[in-house]
Amino acid sequence: KGLQLLLIPGNCTIETISDLRKISAKIKELNEITFIQASITPSNPIYNPIWHKLDESLRSRNAERLTISERARMSSNEGLKTKIKECLDEGENLNYSSDRSYSILDAGFMMALDGYGQATIKGRALGSAKIKTIKTADTQEHFESDANASRGKLAKISISKFNKLAKERKWRKN
Repeated sequence: KGLQLLLIPGNCTIETISDLRKISAKIKELNEITFIQASITPSNPIYNPIWHKLDESLRSRNAERLTISERARMSSNEGLKTKIKECLDEGENLNYSSDRSYSILDAGFMMALDGYGQATIKGRALGSAKIKTIKTADTQEHFESDANASRGKLAKISISKFNKLAKERKWRKN
């Protein structure tokens, strides 16, 4: 869950942003993806080309949250036909394209990865019968600061880190 902060005059929730390279490495170890689930909220106000259309859809439908999941048919002995690894490659190579079309769940997973929800992937590595679970919350971005830093200094560090991520992931303002 997000961190609750008391602000004047009310409360706000901060959703964590996942480390793209860490989660990508974990997912690329999977030979077969058997389950994907994402629970997302509209962005505020930045977007990524991979999930921009999904974000627009949430806004146009006046949706506060969308939760969707897919599970592979066990009878087929085959995993889901997903392009999540291609989405992650785009992110790692800073080669985002709004021309490509991804499924709602692939886009939703990437949206959760960027801090607008939570997502889970389950699958198997080559030669393994054991199911591995990977959650966006398990690979959060972190930064360090002086233990006695003022709130103002922490805010500046946070904004700097966020701006760096926005540049790296080519987020755009709505």
